[in-house]
Amino acid sequence: MKLPFLKDSDIIHQKPSLYIGVIVAFIVFVFGVLGTFFAWNLTEKTTQNNSRELFEKRTTEVENTLNRRLDVYLTLLYGARGIFGLGQSITADGWHKYFEEVNLGEQYPGISTVGYIERVKGPEKTKFLENWKAENGFGATLSAQFAIHPQAEKPEYFVVKYLEPIEGREKVLGFDFGSEKVRNKAVEEARDSGKPAATGIIYSLATGER
Repeated sequence: MKLPFLKDSDIIHQKPSLYIGVIVAFIVFVFGVLGTFFAWNLTEKTTQNNSRELFEKRTTEVENTLNRRLDVYLTLLYGARGIFGLGQSITADGWHKYFEEVNLGEQYPGISTVGYIERVKGPEKTKFLENWKAENGFGATLSAQFAIHPQAEKPEYFVVKYLEPIEGREKVLGFDFGSEKVRNKAVEEARDSGKPAATGIIYSLATGER
């Protein structure tokens, strides 16, 4: 059945136009999707690059801050080491007065304790303890309790002889750093190289916390 107002020739001529319109619309849709995808991909990469740059910047800032703080701490340690280069005998009282002048708590935030470890050969242990107990600066009660711990017969010991501040840390005095593998490694490295050495993860001798 034919519509009275359409001729066969009109239908024939309209079909190609309809197909072309559909194809054009499809092409426009595809390019639109592709354009959106590429725009999203570019935005995502830009965001990732910005995030990476920001992360690297923050990491560098933190690293530089830590390095500056470590340099300050090392300056303190080298200064303490310089005391022993004066050719004078250092006592507990002298150690305390030095760090009292340094004003450890305010000038060096983050450092809780500074200690001196002395190497003691096995045959010299008894003499070392006698001289240590005879020093002034600890108090008679604390001095009487001095002993190298944990107890063991060894060729050498690395004994915590002085601490500052000492309050609340009295039980650390006399501890043998050579009795623990991680601490002993750091002590030997510092001794052999003449430079500061860090331990691995260890527990606090004063509190027992890591």
